[in-house]
Amino acid sequence: MRPFQLLSAIAVFNSLKTVAGEAYWNCNGTPILYVIVRDAVELAFTLQPGSISGYPSIYRLPPPLPGLGQLRQFPVIASGATWLGGDIIYYLLANAEMTFCDVFSTEGLGYRCDLVAG
Repeated sequence: MRPFQLLSAIAVFNSLKTVAGEAYWNCNGTPILYVIVRDAVELAFTLQPGSISGYPSIYRLPPPLPGLGQLRQFPVIASGATWLGGDIIYYLLANAEMTFCDVFSTEGLGYRCDLVAG
């Protein structure tokens, strides 16, 4: 194995170790860690609605379950960087307490990502 191949293998192994230890959303093979989503939910409820390119947005349809309170949508970047505008590949729909939280992808026809327990 050449040095550059070894570095790639180590990077893949380390990212799998990180995912294996905590909950994450699996978006067709792209893991979005729980901590990244939690931070994005916190930001979505800290910012004024619409303050960054129209986000966070308030979910106006009836909530999926009674008693959830206000739901907001906010883009999420799988790397953990803060979304500040531009293309949206992943977004969350959550209440402030995260008793309800889903992650969706806009790829293809769009889909809901699967929550994987850590």
